[in-house]
Amino acid sequence: MIDLESCSFVKDIWKLTCEGSIGVDPHIAAQRMSFNITTMLCYAIRFDTIDSSLLLDILKIVSQVSSFRSTNNNLQDYVPIYRYLPDKRREMAKEEHRVQARRLWGRGGTLRSHGRR
Repeated sequence: MIDLESCSFVKDIWKLTCEGSIGVDPHIAAQRMSFNITTMLCYAIRFDTIDSSLLLDILKIVSQVSSFRSTNNNLQDYVPIYRYLPDKRREMAKEEHRVQARRLWGRGGTLRSHGRR
């Protein structure tokens, strides 16, 4: 599994760089590699390409959720009184992510197929 993902990572970078002729940010390929390792271990599925719309949607949601779940970005973790004050931005972001998750996963909690293997 690690060999497969490492090889896919190198192939993706090679393809993104137009066979080494331009520089690119390898972040998306590294995200796909780590996500594929996790999904292979947990769900026995993987994404073959970084162009998968489902993969990009999931990575976007994970990034957004971690931004409002992260202790680095939450002032109320450092100043406890803020925990009792309403925070409309966080509530709006949470609701938006609930809607996106329902769109991707459906009501039954099963992953909808969008070009995955």
